[in-house]
Amino acid sequence: MQTSRVRGMCREIYDLARVTGRATHNPLEGLHKLLLTKPVENYAHAPLDELPALLRAIQSYPHATDVHIGLQLLAMLACRPSEIRETRWSEFDLDAGLWLIPAEWMKRRREHLVPLPRQAVALLHELHNITGTYPLLFPGRSDTTKPRSNTVLLMALRRLGYEGRQTGHGFRHLASTTLNENGFNSQHVEAQLPHVKASTTRAPIWSSAR
Repeated sequence: MQTSRVRGMCREIYDLARVTGRATHNPLEGLHKLLLTKPVENYAHAPLDELPALLRAIQSYPHATDVHIGLQLLAMLACRPSEIRETRWSEFDLDAGLWLIPAEWMKRRREHLVPLPRQAVALLHELHNITGTYPLLFPGRSDTTKPRSNTVLLMALRRLGYEGRQTGHGFRHLASTTLNENGFNSQHVEAQLPHVKASTTRAPIWSSAR
């Protein structure tokens, strides 16, 4: 993304230079064909048949209650680790079982509605007893106005023996693969993760939940 933005800015500069007579051609024309494409990053995740053992290990994580709750929420909701770390209590309606992520936190800059299963609601009530006096679900230890470190969930998985085998983001890949392979509507799956392109509307999918 950053490379394409820089290339676009440079192209506009040279186009202006041509129009104003400061250049005879744009040296960036065709440059994109020579640039290396960034490989798609695959986040490690355990196979489906190992998921029960992984979840049991997470539930017994002894070091911090909020961390093992965070990992369980990642597994249940298939959200991005940054979304769960940076979310605020004001985004949740636990009575209705809904989590509304504001547009400014989403990659597509569109609000995203997450329906919460009863197990997730129970975990959130448990977490509220710990961090409910703060705006953030996962406030930092030294500065409660900032979220927990972006490595805290990954380090917990490493402590559980899943280094290189499971990442926080990997739960999203596991959910996508499993749901699609088991015949769930792919549009619904990609919308809920969400992977829907900016040109595609998601509004009708969860409009009834509002």
